[in-house]
Amino acid sequence: MTQQRSWPAWIACTGIALLCSLSVGCDGTTGLRRSSFALYAGGIARPDSGPLVFDNALGFHITLQTARIAVGPVYWNVAPPLTLNRPSLWQRARSWPLAALIGTAIADETQDHLGGGRIIAQVTARAIVNTLSPELTLLGLGDGVSEHAQTAELWLLPEDAAKQSGTLPGSAVAQLEGQAERSGMTIPFTALLPLDAQMAGAEPLQQLRSVRRVPANIDFGAEGTNPDLELRIDPRPWLNYADFSDLAARPLEGNTHPVLHDDQVMRVLQAGVRQSQGVYFFAVRKR
Repeated sequence: MTQQRSWPAWIACTGIALLCSLSVGCDGTTGLRRSSFALYAGGIARPDSGPLVFDNALGFHITLQTARIAVGPVYWNVAPPLTLNRPSLWQRARSWPLAALIGTAIADETQDHLGGGRIIAQVTARAIVNTLSPELTLLGLGDGVSEHAQTAELWLLPEDAAKQSGTLPGSAVAQLEGQAERSGMTIPFTALLPLDAQMAGAEPLQQLRSVRRVPANIDFGAEGTNPDLELRIDPRPWLNYADFSDLAARPLEGNTHPVLHDDQVMRVLQAGVRQSQGVYFFAVRKR
């Protein structure tokens, strides 16, 4: 896992605001105390690392040989999780193929579900997480106050061009390699996901690059200890509604089919990495 320590100025300001609130709030009069912790990250728990094999909702038998994603900073919030709205099959058919199929996390329409709440803890580091490895490695060190978080907010940011490590090519925030099989057809594929201005369209870029209200039931003041945390990432939902048929219609480039910007697979991947439920799992790390 390659750690990245730089981030945009507006995120740094968020962290500064939080640290200022900690210095004011932990003065011995509120009952709160500072909490320091480490955040470790990895793929889903399984016996060994290596290719991950699964079937998606469209009947493709998928083997992932590479599945990496850039994660961080991470903030914990007292705000509750969003509800998961799963539309009917008829609604899904009318609005194929993305949000209606995946299920959209929504909050009360009278509230601003992209804001609100209160940040109580943070990890400002960034790292590339190999989601095919169950081994937990350090993402970064964090600080906060001894309160109870209900959700977390993750940022998926490209590496700083000035400090490019080469871990993820270009401005990609996720890299996938593998193959999809269905009806006797095998489709090797590669995908580099950029969450950039072109991908955002009319959506604010900050919103495109954030995953908000991820369930995270963490008590930063439990039993007076500083809990180390873990984040496990499941890449299977990223491709749950990916239709690889169109890729097979194009000539191979080398030994694979690159997923292009406007491909349905790319759009599904973009929506998949931003799901607030079913992809990112936080817990207190057992020592």
